[in-house]
Amino acid sequence: MYADSLRAFVGKHPSHSRAREVYRLVQLEFARELAAHGRYSDAISFYRAILTDDPGNREASKELADAAERMAVSRQKLLALEKGMSQSDVVHLLGKPMPGWKVRNRHRDTVLESWYYRTTDGGLAGVYFRDGELLAAEEKSEAKLAPLTR
Repeated sequence: MYADSLRAFVGKHPSHSRAREVYRLVQLEFARELAAHGRYSDAISFYRAILTDDPGNREASKELADAAERMAVSRQKLLALEKGMSQSDVVHLLGKPMPGWKVRNRHRDTVLESWYYRTTDGGLAGVYFRDGELLAAEEKSEAKLAPLTR
C-alpha cells in the first residue's frame, strides 16, 4: 500500500524530487526481492522503470544486467558443475530456477529433485539432485541431448 500511495503521490507531484527518490529506492528494493526469489523477468521490469526515470542509476543498471544474465544459463556455467555439489553451490553458479521450474519427489528413503533452466542457445538444461547433492546435469538443444556432469 505504501508503494502504491507513493506512486500516486509522485504521479500527482512529479517535480517533488524527494518523493521520486524514495519511490526509486522502493522500486529498487522490490526488484532485488523479486530477483532473490528467481523472478528475474519481473525484476527486470522494475529495473527498467527505474532507469527510465533515472538513466544514470548505476545500481539499477548493474542489477538489470545481472538479472538478464540469470534469465538463461550458458554452457560454460553448466560445465562448471561437478557431481556431489550442494544445492547452494549450484545456486551460486546458476542462480535459482524460475518459480515452477523445480520438481521434488520422494522415492523410498531418497529425495530426488530436478531443477530446470533456459539456456542461452534457446534450449533447456536439467540439473538433478539426490538427497541434496548434484547427481547429474544435461542440456537439451533442439538437435541433441548432451550430458554435462563430470
